[in-house]
Amino acid sequence: MAITYTNDNNQQDKDPMKENLTVMRLFENIKNNMSKVGEGKRIYPDCAIFMPDYEVEPPFFTYKIDERTPSQQTGHKPRTISSDYEENIEYKGQLFAADIEFGVYGKQYKEVNEQRVWFEEFMQKQKENVKQFITKFFFIEQDEDEVVEVNQDSYIKQPITYYLEHQRIYAIPFNLIKFEDIKTHISRKGYDDLMPQQ
Repeated sequence: MAITYTNDNNQQDKDPMKENLTVMRLFENIKNNMSKVGEGKRIYPDCAIFMPDYEVEPPFFTYKIDERTPSQQTGHKPRTISSDYEENIEYKGQLFAADIEFGVYGKQYKEVNEQRVWFEEFMQKQKENVKQFITKFFFIEQDEDEVVEVNQDSYIKQPITYYLEHQRIYAIPFNLIKFEDIKTHISRKGYDDLMPQQ
């Protein structure tokens, strides 16, 4: 769905916020592209590798959402960005900001460091691949190295964090919007009459 808005000259322009994207769709995109170009490299949900009998082969990568909140640009309330009067649907959009941690795991420090360099280069290409879907996506920081125990095995981990800002688009039927806008006015006496008696 292409989102447009009308400017002061009554001309339609592309909406300044990007198309709909969920963080999980982004992870799936990264996973699929890594399997194509990564020569056997694999990326997993961070929490999954700690499950009993979950098998991983180093080196490998993980992902997780450190934090995800509504962006200050749109706040906590979605804004109306388009209406389809033929389908009786209003589209509302809301920007979200997220810190995403990727973990680079391996057995030897040299190997982990080389894999992290490869991953950062891979992510630069990935950013180009998904830039039409996102507003902002960039590297923030590399945190200190860790030694992590995973199912009675030890790995060196290098965590790196990226910032993502993306828009969710909600298609809401007009009749539902009208239903949500109904105001209920009831007197205190009427309210008391509806309450169960003690």
